[in-house]
Amino acid sequence: MDVYRRKRVFNNRIRWFLWLGKVKPFSLLWMTGIDQYIKGNGSFQIKLFSAFTVGNDTKGKELDEAELGRWLAEVPLFPTDLLPSINFQWEQFKF
Repeated sequence: MDVYRRKRVFNNRIRWFLWLGKVKPFSLLWMTGIDQYIKGNGSFQIKLFSAFTVGNDTKGKELDEAELGRWLAEVPLFPTDLLPSINFQWEQFKF
């Protein structure tokens, strides 16, 4: 019996990630978590039995910033995400 499973999906063309997790503390009980950051917007859901939403946070500047922080924390796994492209440009920081 697996107690914990997870899967991460990244795409370095549009800079997004999707994280799916499943926790099964008992044989008849499981919960799934869906964490994502797409086009500057973050969201997080927790579902009981993968069907009933028990936690849902999809809007807000704080959530978007937290998901961006997570993306930045994991970007070393995909260093090409930091290369300039159509969707991502570096700018000089001015004091």
